[in-house]
Amino acid sequence: MTELEKGFKITNPIPLISDGELRLTTKAVDLYLHIFNKVRDEKLKLLEDDIAFVNFCFNFIVFMERHWRKLCKDLRLGKLNKHLPVSKAKRTEMESAMLPNPKRAKLLEECLRKLGFHDRASGTKATAKTVNEDEDDIRKKFKKHVVQKIKENEVPATAREHKLPMNMGVGAEEKSFV
Repeated sequence: MTELEKGFKITNPIPLISDGELRLTTKAVDLYLHIFNKVRDEKLKLLEDDIAFVNFCFNFIVFMERHWRKLCKDLRLGKLNKHLPVSKAKRTEMESAMLPNPKRAKLLEECLRKLGFHDRASGTKATAKTVNEDEDDIRKKFKKHVVQKIKENEVPATAREHKLPMNMGVGAEEKSFV
């Protein structure tokens, strides 16, 4: 049993698209190589597209949680993990096309950090207090971002911000809408 398969067994075949061909696999090494090739391919822009990356991670969440550190290290060093059970020919073929890419590895780690992989790996647990603090920070950053975009585009956000009159006549609050 290899390090990839230890405590992890693929029981249902997983569909992978490789070289334009649909394949089904139950081998952990195939899944590892598939994921590795997708995250290292800068032309795909998988790491740059938040939605696509979240979907990708969601599809392989259990595997990613177990092996994300190996993926980052292999990307950083430009070499496959020495414990990866691939033939010498396959290893040579892949590694000859690889270069160390610490910048991409750092981007992968940052993307995974946003999804909470580092927290789970370190054993830190989110409490209601930290989650609420994080949500407050996100709301503040979002609000700041929206305000900045509004200023850049000079688009009025609401009538209230521009103090437009409501045009309500005297006694309008007494009228009922039936």
